[in-house]
Amino acid sequence: QPDGTFTARADCNTVTGSYSPPDPSGDSGDLTLVPGPATIVACGEGSYGDLYVTGLASVTGFTVDGEALVLSLPDSGRLQYR
Repeated sequence: QPDGTFTARADCNTVTGSYSPPDPSGDSGDLTLVPGPATIVACGEGSYGDLYVTGLASVTGFTVDGEALVLSLPDSGRLQYR
């Protein structure tokens, strides 16, 4: 959202949070996500919801590659969205 907040779906739960810098313009740059309140629904066995939220909290940057948003993680991992 333009107000510096985000909402993400983490398996069967929804998490909200904030991001900085407040205006990450351009095709790439530094980015920090701070997950905040989340729903607390027991997801099924094998859910990666908690691991996904941990990944969001570890984001260090972003790149826009065509129509994909790629979030960079400190261990060279990536979260990619289309």
